[in-house]
Amino acid sequence: MKKLLSLCLTAVLCLCCLASCGSAHKENKWFSEEKLTQCLVGDLPTITKDYIKHNDEDIYVSFTSKEREAYVSEVFEYLKSQNFKYFGTRGEQKGTLAGSLTTYYFEPATELSEFNVDSAYRFVYSDGTLDEDGKLIFCIISIYDYETKTLEYGTKDFSYNTLITLDYKSEAPLSGFYVLNEE
Repeated sequence: MKKLLSLCLTAVLCLCCLASCGSAHKENKWFSEEKLTQCLVGDLPTITKDYIKHNDEDIYVSFTSKEREAYVSEVFEYLKSQNFKYFGTRGEQKGTLAGSLTTYYFEPATELSEFNVDSAYRFVYSDGTLDEDGKLIFCIISIYDYETKTLEYGTKDFSYNTLITLDYKSEAPLSGFYVLNEE
């Protein structure tokens, strides 16, 4: 009986390991429809170059500076056309707890240059929907500009200099929340 139980547990463990071996990197796969809808940007402009999506969350791409600026401008114009109740960027830090639970003030913005904060274009927006705790739900699109780096996955390498993230409620687990400055 113990041998049978041990054999079953081993088989289940092996199957779990095999199931988790799928690549977290997808070539030229845009954000999921669910993620785009959740973040209120169903028609977010896509990229026409090769890119890599990591964990269904981040997009890695290599842009020339002109291509990056054109894409950032296209995203900006698209977001402006959505007439969100709140449209702006990251303001001052409101508080943090040892680097976690960092909260920022939402900063209204109208000019593209105002969205370039901390070496990234940060678009913070909301339609005014509140969560279950009565807090305003913000979505965040960040477009980071890097020196060329290499992403290694499987047996492949991919050079990139731009990272695009699309986040709902916060920029990272337990961090990057936004609130209105109610002075």
